[in-house]
Amino acid sequence: MCKFYGEGLKESGRNLNVVNVLRTLVEDENCEVYIPYDYNKESKYCTDPDVEFIPNANCEVIDMVSNQERFNYSITYVIPVIVKGENKKVFRNYTVIRDGKLNVESIWASVNGYYDTLKNAGCIKAEENGKVEIDLTSIPLISVCWAQPTNFKFTELIKREAEISEELKCIRKIIKDNNFSQNIESDFYYESKTTADTDRDKICVHCVVYDIPEFKFKANENNYPHDNSIFAIKKSLDRELKEIRFKIRTIVWAVENSAKRGSYEWTELADLPRSKDKKFQTAKTLCEGKEVTLRRVEYNKAV
Repeated sequence: MCKFYGEGLKESGRNLNVVNVLRTLVEDENCEVYIPYDYNKESKYCTDPDVEFIPNANCEVIDMVSNQERFNYSITYVIPVIVKGENKKVFRNYTVIRDGKLNVESIWASVNGYYDTLKNAGCIKAEENGKVEIDLTSIPLISVCWAQPTNFKFTELIKREAEISEELKCIRKIIKDNNFSQNIESDFYYESKTTADTDRDKICVHCVVYDIPEFKFKANENNYPHDNSIFAIKKSLDRELKEIRFKIRTIVWAVENSAKRGSYEWTELADLPRSKDKKFQTAKTLCEGKEVTLRRVEYNKAV
């Protein structure tokens, strides 16, 4: 799972926030979160016509994910469906935070071990059959304590993200060049997605990303097995990359919302060379004891 910093939910301090509530519900095996079928969805795809949803089916929550460009946080869950008469499962993302704002005001869950914490904080809106409705509007979205890049080894995370990204590019090339296949029977159905109505009104969202352009890493094909065992390496790296990006994204969001902007001395905002409608600024910082240039890029994107 995301495994973010801190000690999870606590009645005092700044650990009680929406991101921590979500990660606790997802990571703690004693908790369960219940996902409604209907909510404020944002999608440019039509539903696969071969997928038949089962009314009132139990959904299994398996992960929490973030968006690389937008301040979106979603819960990933598995839904049992019928596909051409066969029992299958499909993945869905339930967006709780969209572009830095709550997409849903409350969420139902069983919160074994956290009931008193949430109750004393005034977060429990209703109770029914051992489940509680958690009022997400009554707590902050994130903790301002996370706007401490140095303490959380922010630049080291960015460096590792760059390394893993290049490793995965190399691994995907090996798989493609050698026509490797896992040949695993799965009860998951990967839906075919077709673009929805082209006349759909798009919305413009504000995006902010941080990177360190001088980080250069080239993966060597000789460092990886050239057989089906490469899939296990790919799976491990995919997982590590997802967790690192979650941490990076949350730190960036905290920095963006902090009064001191992470204590960085940013340059003036300027046009990003060779990029349409993108602005950037830079700041000097340290990574593993060496000075590097942190870059902040912002732009608007139609989705």
